[in-house]
Amino acid sequence: MQPLKKLIGRILNIKGAGDGSYTSLTDGGRGTPLSGNSSDAQLLASNRNWVFTCVDRISTTMSGIELELRTMDKKNNEVEVEDHKVLSLLRKPNNYMTGRDMVYMLISHIKLTGNAYILLDQPTNPTQLAVLIPSNVQLKFSADRTSIEGYTYRAGGKAVTYPADRVIHLKTPSITNPFKGSGILTNIASWVDVDDAATEFNRLFFVNGAAPSGVLETEATSEEALLIAKRGFEMRYSGTNNAHKTAVLVKGAKYNPLSTSPRDMQFSEMDTRYRDKILAAFGVPKSVAGITDDVNRASAEANIYVYMMFTIDPLAKWFVAYLNEWLLPKFTGTEKMYFCYDELVPENEDLEIRQNQAALGGQSYKTINEVRGDEGLAPIENGDYIYGGFATVPIG
Repeated sequence: MQPLKKLIGRILNIKGAGDGSYTSLTDGGRGTPLSGNSSDAQLLASNRNWVFTCVDRISTTMSGIELELRTMDKKNNEVEVEDHKVLSLLRKPNNYMTGRDMVYMLISHIKLTGNAYILLDQPTNPTQLAVLIPSNVQLKFSADRTSIEGYTYRAGGKAVTYPADRVIHLKTPSITNPFKGSGILTNIASWVDVDDAATEFNRLFFVNGAAPSGVLETEATSEEALLIAKRGFEMRYSGTNNAHKTAVLVKGAKYNPLSTSPRDMQFSEMDTRYRDKILAAFGVPKSVAGITDDVNRASAEANIYVYMMFTIDPLAKWFVAYLNEWLLPKFTGTEKMYFCYDELVPENEDLEIRQNQAALGGQSYKTINEVRGDEGLAPIENGDYIYGGFATVPIG
């Protein structure tokens, strides 16, 4: 009896109930959690749910930044360089992607794994740039392991090693490894695992019959009878199309629900809690992530200000520093050139207005025609004067 029991358990994933009957447990199952496997491949595979939302928002914003190339003229004045090979290369790095595509991929890799790699077709005056997938890159160290001599890239069953001067390695600083970066996901792996588990549970809630899994008990003892009972029950009552049907079981069969409902387990509250944790880790406010149910216009504008100041602007400075330090010197004649970009943080107009009002004691500081001009309206007669109160007198 015991060998048959083990065989059936392996085939049908069933366990003995201890009373001569058999128990069939439905199990959705999941892969290795991120907290148990933080390889680059697993980190890239974690780009889903709220992680994807954050990475997509940040990468999309970064890919829209317009870079400027500037230099110093003979009089030491700053001037913009409008036409240069490096600008053309950044606009179209290769024959299969645009410059925005490349930046999107690089920033996504950085946010997910902490590392991004740009391959140059030649070490000096490159004509094409390619993005290497971090999970396929392996660092090749010097004999004393104090420097990187090259990068081995594996794809399509082949491995190619590129010298270090043909690869630009972007990385977020790691306090334990000076040669390889550390991404956000590595430090919030448990949060992502809980969010994934909750999402998977809710998915299986509908896939497995719009109800949590349960136990199907039967007095059948043969493998064929067990298989028929299990498959027949799943065919008739599993899946969203079969939800809420009345179950009719054969004699001796019994169905006992095991799990609590998503409402009982308060998945809504848990999803919100871990969603907010993941958003905070990536520095993406709720309004930027598209969550506006409890956000008014004033708080949304404040969120955008915070997002641009503390998330995008520091990331843009970091990215431009890599371009200035590692890409621009690859081109001859660029010793005095550097990349920059326009101010990203929006002005706090409300704060500026309040400061002006406080400084002027509540008096007007714009003429009527100035205000009308800001609104695109024509000036009016006597609209070029600023009027004050009758009690306003000079104090010195």
